[in-house]
Parts: sequence; C-alpha cells; structure tokens
Amino acid sequence: MVCVGAAKAGTTSLYALMRQHPRVAVTRSKETDFFFDRDRYSRGCNDYWDNHFEHKPGATTYFEADPIYMYADGCIGRIRDCAPDARLVVMLRNPVDRAYSQYLYRMLYARYEESFVEMCEREADRIRLGAKERLEYGCLDRSLYAPQIRNIFMHFPRERVHFVVFERFVQDQSRDFGELLSWLGLAPMNITPVRENARSSARSVWLARLMYHPGYRSLRGLLGGMLPPGVRRSLFERMADANRAELRDDVAAGLDPELRRNLLERFRADVADVEQLTGLDLGLWFEPARVAAAL
Repeated sequence: MVCVGAAKAGTTSLYALMRQHPRVAVTRSKETDFFFDRDRYSRGCNDYWDNHFEHKPGATTYFEADPIYMYADGCIGRIRDCAPDARLVVMLRNPVDRAYSQYLYRMLYARYEESFVEMCEREADRIRLGAKERLEYGCLDRSLYAPQIRNIFMHFPRERVHFVVFERFVQDQSRDFGELLSWLGLAPMNITPVRENARSSARSVWLARLMYHPGYRSLRGLLGGMLPPGVRRSLFERMADANRAELRDDVAAGLDPELRRNLLERFRADVADVEQLTGLDLGLWFEPARVAAAL
C-alpha cells in the first residue's frame, strides 16, 4: 500500500500510525522516492521490496508514504507496473491551507526569498518552464486535486483507492485510522494520536538562509571548519530546533483571511470535480464554522 499524497496533508502522521501496526512493514524512511527517482526505479522492483522496508515477522501489508508520487509525472504508472494489485491512500486538505503550509515548510530551509503572495503571483509563469520548476514552485498547482485523482483512476480502479480528509483526520485519528484498517482487512488497534511534521515556520528567515541557502555554503564551511565534527553537528541541530516555530493548523497561523478566501475561490470548480470523482463531501473547506469544528 502506498500513500501517494498530498504533501502537508498528514502523510507523516499516517506513516507513524501504520508503523505501530504488528501486521504492517513500513519503509525504513518515510519517503524512498523509488517511483520518482529514475535511477532508483531502474534497479528493479525486487530492490524496492528487499532494500527499502523494515521487514518484520507476520507482516502482511507493506506501506510507504511519499507525497511526491501523486503530483510528479509518471509515478502512479510506475507503482502500477511494479505492484498492479497495490492499494493507494490519498490524503486531501483544504487546498489553500495545504499550499501555504508547504510554503512555510520550505521557508524553514530558506528555499524562497519572497512572500507567499509574491510566490503565488509568479507561480503560473514559473511552472510553465518545466517539470523541475513545477515541482519546486507549484504550491497552488499541487493543490489542484482533480487532475491528479483522474490520473490515479487511469491506473487503479476506484475500489483500490482510499481517501482521507485532513481536517477530519486531525479531529479524530482513531476513527479515520480504524476505517483505513478495515478497508485493508487489518485488525483494529488502539492508538495514541500522533502529530508528526507539525506545521512550522522559521523564527528568523536570516538564520534559515545562513544555515541552508546555497549562497552561504562557503561561509558555513568556514565557520564549521573551526569546530570538531561532533560539536558542529550538535550545534547545527540545536540551532535548527531553536529556529523552528510550531504553528496551529488553522487560519490563525498567519495567512490573511481575505487572501485565503480569495485564493480558495480559485479552487471551487476543482473541489466540485473532486467531490464528483470521489463521492466525498468537501464543503467544510468553504465553511469556516465546519472547519473550526474539525480542528
């Protein structure tokens, strides 16, 4: 079973829950990129099964969560070719909140030098430049779920695709996880809710750039060369933790409410298509009271 996305929609938390089940073997790292990276995929499917999973006695289900698979070209077809009987999990989140959360996450690593608004204004021109730019800058485009779901249904029948809505998942993980286990034919289990890869931002963008931006690589090397490797690594980890500010998963997290409403209108037709394709009720994304009740 593969959770193929979407990014910033709870895939890391789902991976942590699946790892707890005695009948599930998960990948050693949450995201192997096996079906995205052509060099890795060229090693063959046996390499995937043999070398990327935490094999354990009694496991009947193998699980990976890699949100790039849903969006990047060719990944779903490679999953089908490697495992034609696979089941897929798709996690969906309010498209604007998902895009903004992706932006904040990448700002932790100084990937952008512009505001969210500026990035949105430039996105359409950037993603037309090619696949690399689409993956890097397609925050809003990645939230257009209907084309991605149609692509999934071209390769897998509807009955082998399970959908999880992020806002409901964070409200009651036990309920949604139990429904997923039932769909998989796995025994139910009691869980302690998890909150992995929580929504965060950089306290200091300047510090994030100093730590991660390619333009500061020489300076990092110079400063790091003054310290023993163990001290350097420990100092870097402490600085990274200190610069991470965890945010709440609601509109109070910093996105201007009017901007959020205006951006959300762009997705109304796409959301309607998703509802028709999946049978889901996604009206809570447009109704603040329902969203607040789910958080």
